[in-house]
Amino acid sequence: GKGHKRRYVLFVDRADNPPVHLQRDSDGSRIDFTRTGLTLKLLLALKPHAALKQSLVAQLASMPLFEDMTTWNLYMTGATLMYIDQDSIMQTYDRWLPMAPELLSAVSNYRHLLELLAPDQCGPAPGDPLVLRGPWTPLVGACQKKPAKGNQQSADLGLPRCSNALAKPNVLCHDRQCRDTFVDCAKAFAQQRHWIH
Repeated sequence: GKGHKRRYVLFVDRADNPPVHLQRDSDGSRIDFTRTGLTLKLLLALKPHAALKQSLVAQLASMPLFEDMTTWNLYMTGATLMYIDQDSIMQTYDRWLPMAPELLSAVSNYRHLLELLAPDQCGPAPGDPLVLRGPWTPLVGACQKKPAKGNQQSADLGLPRCSNALAKPNVLCHDRQCRDTFVDCAKAFAQQRHWIH
């Protein structure tokens, strides 16, 4: 499925404080589970009653908008739903929501123009893609070549890694430089060919 590719190891050790935690393999960061409860992912797998789902929707609607609001980053303890991702808990995006329609429209239109004007860099099957590797976030890593089905590992071999999916810059451009979005890759592409000065 979709989601980031970071891997975690679950530790359960009564001698450790807290006794249950996940540790990220890439940098050793921890997600501590200091209270009893369930991730929303597990809770949904248990097929909760409609009344509980209504309660969850109400609680979700009252939360701030966090960056990584996925089912594994929402935790149900008792009757309370909470956001637990330590990487992004301090950053909320509610103040930017009024700009979301315009920004999404602008980025989508920009991608469409690149598809028309530079299909070899941004078309459905680009031969010389603007983006070598991007995040799973829609639009941010647009204009990348899709690997053959079931062949993601070989497509990634030999490519440098940008930062993780939530940090910036996280889009690996055609020149193997990390930038914020495919728009930045397009600008660099044009500059390197001296199309713009």
